[in-house]
Amino acid sequence: MAKVLKSQSELTVDFIEAVRLLELACYNFDCVDFSAAKGAANLLHQLVDDRGQNKSHVTRLGVRGSIEIWRLPDITPPSPGFFNALCDVMFGIGRDGNGRQQPRAFNMPPYLHQGHMKLRAQKSSVDEWLDASIIRLASGEWLSRRNIIRYVRDQDAGAHSDLALDALYADFKKSLVLHPGSNIDIEGQVTPVSALLQNPALATVRQIAHEFLSSIYSASNTRTAQPPRCMVYIYGSDGALTKVVRPKGYKPLPINPPLDLLVEV
Repeated sequence: MAKVLKSQSELTVDFIEAVRLLELACYNFDCVDFSAAKGAANLLHQLVDDRGQNKSHVTRLGVRGSIEIWRLPDITPPSPGFFNALCDVMFGIGRDGNGRQQPRAFNMPPYLHQGHMKLRAQKSSVDEWLDASIIRLASGEWLSRRNIIRYVRDQDAGAHSDLALDALYADFKKSLVLHPGSNIDIEGQVTPVSALLQNPALATVRQIAHEFLSSIYSASNTRTAQPPRCMVYIYGSDGALTKVVRPKGYKPLPINPPLDLLVEV
């Protein structure tokens, strides 16, 4: 059966719907449904990752070459070994159902606290952003954002689940910034750190989605008419952070955005 090509307006609607679904996946992740990042990986693939004959939304819209991505600035790895500029480990104290203090650990993306330092974002094209080496494994090999999107989508139930993992992805999933034997001691209650940490790939996907959504909302020609469903950063033409947009009633997170730039919508 013959196929009818979509019009530009139909392609635009598809793009906006995918962006809105990505925002919702990010919101669910921030509500501690970490598995939502798997759906985010599939949406990022649809939005920006060309693969053979399968073209992304930005390519089909004809805007791949004109979209500017504001990303985390280049960071020099401190020393040999594992390094992930997109994902950090943060600790906090929460309370269980009985009101007792308990430790919490989050493999969370650093956008939650990078805003306090108000680092200038770095501008890239879509493909420069996707293919830049950003994660160094303990073996010394590097992974890109495109690698992480595809690994989570293709091998970890983002689109389907493989029986075997790529060796580099398996290495990354087991990488911990802290020693696996580390403990947290609160009032004599000792809790292993490793039991609290989530799959670092999922938090990394969340950060990749944050960079993409913040870039979309920072440009007047790509932002959607509706307010975002998750927290995004708005950057000026020089990469300076000018505004943090957060939906009203957003779930409290371990670290809040800079209040002097916060706008609730």
